Amino acid sequence: MRPYEGMFLVDEGRASDDFSTISAHITGLLERHGATVEKIEKWDARRLAYEVKGRKRGAYVITKFSSDPSNIDALRKDCQLSNVIMRAMVLREENVGLPVVDAQLRKPAAAKKTEAAPAEAAEPAADAAPAEAAEPAAEAAPAEAAEPAAEETDKNEEPT
Repeated sequence: MRPYEGMFLVDEGRASDDFSTISAHITGLLERHGATVEKIEKWDARRLAYEVKGRKRGAYVITKFSSDPSNIDALRKDCQLSNVIMRAMVLREENVGLPVVDAQLRKPAAAKKTEAAPAEAAEPAADAAPAEAAEPAAEAAPAEAAEPAAEETDKNEEPT
């Protein structure tokens, strides 16, 4: 038995009206596949990015359970056939909350960066020259624009 976390998307109207029925349906579905439910809770209802089974809003139900890994595929298929569950995602609990990039994967990437660093160092130097030439022109333009404005204010002042 391994620990899993399941996230089930259900119709918002059904979840707000009678959560106990939805909870019983999900618990029964999990137990039918040999899982032992440790925790089940309702998360908030949200507007969906796109319609799912004709619905624009849905509520999430989060469960923590233990199950034999061989039963998970059958559980996913039953979730797809369920009239109550719009979408389901089941993850092994060891994978929940872990960063996507593993430390083993970072080591080769760091080696590639050190190899590419000398080539990248030469490129910014070539790009820096045109950028430096453009900066004085950019600085001169605002100064020229500010001078006529100063002259206009002198003309508009009343003599004292």
